[in-house]
Amino acid sequence: MGEKVAFYFAAMGSYTIALILPAIVGLIVFIYGAASVTSNMPTSEICGSFGQSIDMCPLCDKTCSFWKLTESCAYAQISYVFDNIATVIFAILMSIWARGFVEWWKRGQSELQYKWDSIDFHECNEPIRPDFERQVRSTRLNRRTGAAVIAWTSEFIPKLAYQIIEGKGTSLDGYVNWTLSSFPISDYNKTGTMNQHIPSNLTYCRYRDFRESTGPNYDYTSLYWHVIAARLAFMIIFENVIYLIVYLVQLIIPDVSSQVQEGIDRQRYSDPSHQDSPLETPSAVEKAIQNLKTKRETTEK
Repeated sequence: MGEKVAFYFAAMGSYTIALILPAIVGLIVFIYGAASVTSNMPTSEICGSFGQSIDMCPLCDKTCSFWKLTESCAYAQISYVFDNIATVIFAILMSIWARGFVEWWKRGQSELQYKWDSIDFHECNEPIRPDFERQVRSTRLNRRTGAAVIAWTSEFIPKLAYQIIEGKGTSLDGYVNWTLSSFPISDYNKTGTMNQHIPSNLTYCRYRDFRESTGPNYDYTSLYWHVIAARLAFMIIFENVIYLIVYLVQLIIPDVSSQVQEGIDRQRYSDPSHQDSPLETPSAVEKAIQNLKTKRETTEK
């Protein structure tokens, strides 16, 4: 029990120290977002004359009124601070950092085991119960959700799609108008749910989506499917890049350093009682599973 407590606090201490670098980088990313919000083109369009000229559709039936796009200026500015190119890069770096820390701690744990003369220490999990083991028919792996969060909640992908589709290079001029669909006021009146206070000379209102401007179904435009394809492509590329980096990290950072392994080998040579170290022998769970399989094979015979 004492070894578990010692390794727990050692792991927490290492984790706290390792968080210093991400904290500094995260602060820099936040400062960058706050400092560059005024120069961001989509935010400037929303908060400027373009946003003042756009009449947005009511957000609810009957009681909600038409509103100007500039009313979402504060929301657009706050969103940009936490959703920009720097935050996407930071998310990718954090994925790499997380796996790197795990491999680094494995190496550090082996060094502490050797230093504290607790090389025999290993996590003894409760053996799998036979009744439960017989009921298990298949196993399932957890899927990564980091790529999905970025792909489906960030404006990074639609902005990138806009630059590629419209051939804008690095410019986002006109991006806000590109993301807005139009809804005719004449069709709005047919539903009977529109607020009676209609701005004068208003023929259509705008809303955020990629849909046709004519009814009756207002189907999705081709741009909608292009953006969806871009989101899916980003998820696939992101996950494969992270998996490749994780694989390389595992190859570069061995679980046991050469110095510690040399010390372990010397200790085994001088003390025969350490020759069966758990570092190379099956764990308690593996032994329990093997015993269950052996008993089952014997019973079937």
